[in-house]
Amino acid sequence: MNSAYYRNLEYLCKSKKIDQSSLANEIGIDFSDLRRPTPDDLVKIADHFKVSLDLLLKGSLAKADEIRKKGIRLFVTDVDGVLTDGGMYYSESGDEYKKFNAKDGIAIKRLKKNGIQTGIISHGHNKNLIARRASLLDIELVEVSTVPKLDVLKAWCATMGIELAQVAYIGDDVTDADVMQAVGLSACPADAVNSVKLHAHLILSRKGGEACVREFIDEYILV
Repeated sequence: MNSAYYRNLEYLCKSKKIDQSSLANEIGIDFSDLRRPTPDDLVKIADHFKVSLDLLLKGSLAKADEIRKKGIRLFVTDVDGVLTDGGMYYSESGDEYKKFNAKDGIAIKRLKKNGIQTGIISHGHNKNLIARRASLLDIELVEVSTVPKLDVLKAWCATMGIELAQVAYIGDDVTDADVMQAVGLSACPADAVNSVKLHAHLILSRKGGEACVREFIDEYILV
């Protein structure tokens, strides 16, 4: 069993003030099975604590609780390599296309329903395409330019009257590094560049374009 599971199990027992022996009795498994759980045992543990199996095995429940205490007010994402796989697709006439994951879009819409503003900051070139995607997802804050991303974000925060600590950001490349070091919570896809992984609070299990934004939102922000 991986180290994330053991850390999360210890954190859950400590936060719920229950020892592991009592937990085993409550869910009907042997104490030794907590250290070498079967798939059925893992489901019982996740159900008992009302957490997702994916988060129990791969995430950080301590970080998820920390996020809730901070109170995220603004969620911002990069586009290429995050909402997309980073590929560049062209038609025979030279028109550029981007492939977006519908699961990410559903999660972003849920943020607004929960009172969290959403935004896009991109150094991409196809402003109209990005603007159309943002419109479909009801994202009102959109910046597609070469302006440093942190400068854009600071201006947004000033307008909203919030602090950078109340911002969650996901990016994948070197132009995102400054923002990721400044915000309250930062994440990157599994295939982000190494220099960005060094600064991210969370390295997600999914790659860009493969619902990594959905993972970030579902497992850490709207837990």
